[in-house]
Amino acid sequence: MNNIKNITDRSFIDTFKEGDMEAFEWIYNETKEFVFKIIYKMVHIPQEAEDLMQDTFIKLYEKRRTFKNQSSIKTWIYRMAVNNTLNHLKKKKRFNEGILQYRPEQEEVDTNDNEAKTRIVQNLLSKINPSYKICLLLKENEKMSYADIAKTLDINIGTVRSRINRAKKELVKLYKKEVSSNE
Repeated sequence: MNNIKNITDRSFIDTFKEGDMEAFEWIYNETKEFVFKIIYKMVHIPQEAEDLMQDTFIKLYEKRRTFKNQSSIKTWIYRMAVNNTLNHLKKKKRFNEGILQYRPEQEEVDTNDNEAKTRIVQNLLSKINPSYKICLLLKENEKMSYADIAKTLDINIGTVRSRINRAKKELVKLYKKEVSSNE
């Protein structure tokens, strides 16, 4: 993945933009795990993440000429993966449905178990606003700076800070509600 950060060669980018399949394959091979990881964190279903990743790369190739060198290729690919996934989620109206709803009556959870805690956190993340969620995931999981998140998502840095703050507040609220309902 480190190689993708060094793609600054204008001739390579121009070759990719002209439709060179070897350049596209190289970009695909260098970024496919990164893209899958981003999408999976948003949808939590491996096959769906795989399908969305493939769809993202098809769109990436189709829109290759729109890359303007104003950001890194990695940022552009990341933005395309996030936007494609958010559009998919909107179409499925999964914002409000909470696809991974946690049902205590179906499963006994030992909260000392790290795997159980991970499932609970994933469940809670699935219930918060996706625009908040993606900012929080970029900050916490990808260790991106506020400025990088703003650039990647093409939003103001203040918006990034606000969304992360709101995501944390929503998670705390949902967690408290979850704990009180299990007592």
